[in-house]
Amino acid sequence: MVKKRTAGIIALILLFGFFLRIPYFFHTMQDIDEGSHAAIATALLNGGLPYIDAVDNKPPGIFYVYLVTFFLFGKYNMAAVHMVTFLWTIATAAILGILAKKLEGDRMGTVTSVPLKSY
Repeated sequence: MVKKRTAGIIALILLFGFFLRIPYFFHTMQDIDEGSHAAIATALLNGGLPYIDAVDNKPPGIFYVYLVTFFLFGKYNMAAVHMVTFLWTIATAAILGILAKKLEGDRMGTVTSVPLKSY
């Protein structure tokens, strides 16, 4: 069972991450990379092949994250992309925090999780 203090720390970390991301939920495109990733994911969703029908110098993983998001929530739904990437960041911070806690104790778990949320 999660202790009250631990639950409070987790809630604060989640709120911290959410408040840092608020501007991302109100802008359609953050930068040229998001537009490129969205266009490539849409090409893949329409049956294209990466690096043949749509080209970028990024590894293909991000294109497939966008592809799955567009498949589930609609093409060019950037609000959904921003929410998925926010949740992915939260999950990554949680996993790293748990690993750090197991290896180094409670304090290191918190110290590990918080900086990742500011990225």
